[in-house]
Amino acid sequence: MLKAIRQKLNKNPLVNFLASTKLAVVLIFFLIIIVVAGTLEQSVTGLYQAREKYFDAYLSFIGPIPIPGTLSILWAMTFNLSLSFLLRFNFTKKNTGLILSHSGLILLFISGFFHFYYSKESFIDIKEAETSSISQSYDDWQLEIKQFDGNFKELETKSISINKLDTRNIEFKNKFNIFIERKYTNAKVFHTPFAGILVKELPLEKEYEKNIPALKLVLNKEEIFLDGDENSFERIFSNGNNLTLSLKRKEFNLPFTIKLLDVERELHPNSMIASSYSSKVAFKDSGIEREAIISMNKPIRSGSYTVYQARYGIDLDGNEFSVLAVVKNLNYQLPYWATFLINFGLILHFIIAFLNYKRKVKA
Repeated sequence: MLKAIRQKLNKNPLVNFLASTKLAVVLIFFLIIIVVAGTLEQSVTGLYQAREKYFDAYLSFIGPIPIPGTLSILWAMTFNLSLSFLLRFNFTKKNTGLILSHSGLILLFISGFFHFYYSKESFIDIKEAETSSISQSYDDWQLEIKQFDGNFKELETKSISINKLDTRNIEFKNKFNIFIERKYTNAKVFHTPFAGILVKELPLEKEYEKNIPALKLVLNKEEIFLDGDENSFERIFSNGNNLTLSLKRKEFNLPFTIKLLDVERELHPNSMIASSYSSKVAFKDSGIEREAIISMNKPIRSGSYTVYQARYGIDLDGNEFSVLAVVKNLNYQLPYWATFLINFGLILHFIIAFLNYKRKVKA
């Protein structure tokens, strides 16, 4: 039955093309172009923008030329490999190793998609001697609107992601409304005594978390400007109600705490170029505290969370600080199992092929 279905599907020109090696070669060619273009773009505009343009896209552009984005290519490669595996493979004992290797490849693709669609990336910006159990989103900024009564009792709170400006009109119970008129990706709001409020747009930073957005709002016909650099707005209405507006990053509560004990930077000889960063931390998880070193190639893990060393810096007061990347990935073990299957399958295939070769020589 299965053999008859496979033969019938293999006679279909479309199915035959979708499972073909030719399609796989074309997809690999486009993937090489994307990797090269994305790497070059990263050196100019930074990791986040290059990733958004090429690696997190279904359709990308190299100049005016459209090409498939990485997501489209990987989905097509997964479908091509799976279809070829189901329709072309001979499921025999001598092919056990190849079956395991191809299964591992498919599992690796699945883990990649799972990571892209369901993992969460954030960061902790922490100074020496500070303790934190909260991470912040790299790019998800939220407009937080709070309304209080005359006794400062909270009446209503709304948080709106400015990345999704589908809702531009925001209405509250006392019939005042806020209109989001313009969003600035990286800007600074200045309050001047003579020129009033000014907004200065700044060039985008390569390290995307350094970009501080700003908003132009209209509150009951009054123009308001906010930025994410500790610039908030407060209004007291005639009925005694208070309204506060602020722009802040989305925050995540972590199941562990990190205290930065010391941060170090090692430079290449005779230069100011960093060769490595490392953070000595007190890591408290499930009531147990231990000291650990987080370096560029040595993360620390807690359940589905992985904490990486991302950046080192010195603030205007001369205090050292560390930026730690936090990744929540529910399937963090899946790539290890996929890699194990690929390698084990290849080793098994070579062993079986070698044994078959020896039998033929003896015969």
